[in-house]
Amino acid sequence: MTAVLFLAFTLRVPLLNGPRFHPDEALYASFARAIAVWRDPLLRTAPVDKPPLLFYTQALCYPFLGPREMAARIPNVFGSLLTVALTYAVARRVLLGARQGNSSPQNSEQDVAGSDLCVSPLVAAVVAACSPLAVAFGATAFTDPLMVAWGMAAVLAAAGRRAGPAGLWLGLALATKYQAIIFAPLVVGLLWLQSEHPRPREWARLAAGLLLPLAGVAAWDLARSARESLLSAQVTSYGGVRLAQLAELWPRLVSWLGLARYLAGSTWTSVLLLATVPLGVYLLAGTRLSAACYLLGGSLAVFFLFHWLLSISVWDRYLLPAVPVTAVLVGWSAGAVMSRLFPAGSGPRRQLALAAPAVAAVLLALLLPSAVRASNGALPVGGDHGVYDGIEQVAGFFADHPYGTVLYDHWLNWQLRYYLFDTRVYVSWFPHAAALAEDLQAFGASSPRYLLVPTWESRLPITEAVRAAGFDFETVHEAHRTDGSLSFIVYRITPATASGSPRAK
Repeated sequence: MTAVLFLAFTLRVPLLNGPRFHPDEALYASFARAIAVWRDPLLRTAPVDKPPLLFYTQALCYPFLGPREMAARIPNVFGSLLTVALTYAVARRVLLGARQGNSSPQNSEQDVAGSDLCVSPLVAAVVAACSPLAVAFGATAFTDPLMVAWGMAAVLAAAGRRAGPAGLWLGLALATKYQAIIFAPLVVGLLWLQSEHPRPREWARLAAGLLLPLAGVAAWDLARSARESLLSAQVTSYGGVRLAQLAELWPRLVSWLGLARYLAGSTWTSVLLLATVPLGVYLLAGTRLSAACYLLGGSLAVFFLFHWLLSISVWDRYLLPAVPVTAVLVGWSAGAVMSRLFPAGSGPRRQLALAAPAVAAVLLALLLPSAVRASNGALPVGGDHGVYDGIEQVAGFFADHPYGTVLYDHWLNWQLRYYLFDTRVYVSWFPHAAALAEDLQAFGASSPRYLLVPTWESRLPITEAVRAAGFDFETVHEAHRTDGSLSFIVYRITPATASGSPRAK
């Protein structure tokens, strides 16, 4: 298990300072920096639509690591590693609970100990450590990896019959991202199964633990005195959730399945991995572990149906909570197969300890190539893949510009909020070309004015509007990606000369 955790860390480290921030990462990191330097500790002026636990956790890292992408990504690295360990612990804890509740260990149909405490947890940990989807997000600044870590901590507490901590960890997951509600059925179900009819006092402890972090989030939201509450802002930014229309079902299914293949890195490995889940449920039928298999398998099925049938955006990071649940089920399935190969009381059963590393080695052979590609940013999931490389060069260009410098932007507002955080440049976002022309006509001659244009966007409508307003462009800086390709162009906007300019005419 130590080797598995070391492997998980090794796979995630290359992305710590690798790509530049994805727009959402940049937005969250800008919140954290505003907290860290006490510029806006309650984020009163920030467009916050997520619970704040991740942002304050990131803010703790900036004083130690400085204004680097690494500072915002470190919490999720630890969260991702904890998820691997928690996946191992959940698989083992439920198996132990099933073994302790087994009244007839000699009965092979009831021999849950034969589901292999040495095989199942290790297999589950390997899947959680090497899933390309988990690797791709393990060193990002998104809210999802830390949320999953808290959620799995809640599941482990429920499996250990600790209602209070289960509620507390679930509350912390919800204080990181509201999507953590998907862990609630697992927490309640496992608490019910492991405790065998929990008493009202246990449900009260669960509720008390849950309400404590949520009360903190509510108090924080109230103290901000923002124009819009946190929940209302999230509903507004998301645009609401509805049932998908009939014409949307097939394209949505294809899109979700296209992302789901990165659970194991490719279509055939993902199908092979997921096929072991119903196999394990079948082999474990009649054992005390079967109820837990039905619970986790059912929650996984509902999870995919929920994302397919509702108008939820098809984003790769939304599948991240499925990784540890799938890993536990795959681990139990592997244990069930090994139980059939090495039944209790047989001589070869003593060889089972040697079989665990062998099964893990087979899984590594299947998952590791895609995991390494994800670690190198070669898979189209996770954070940015080089599109925004060069934006740090733009920030360097503006580092010494004086107060009063205005940078017009239409495409990169969230990234500029982060990368120009320490500069004296005012970023002025404009919704369309006509708005930029109006602003220039009113203020264009008062201070240095610049325009930042990504090379993958057309500047023709803006060029026409600006020149119609009596201004010209001058290229003053070009930013390049690591492969040498051009990524951003900075133009200085100046009043047009009298000869032949629209203004002169």
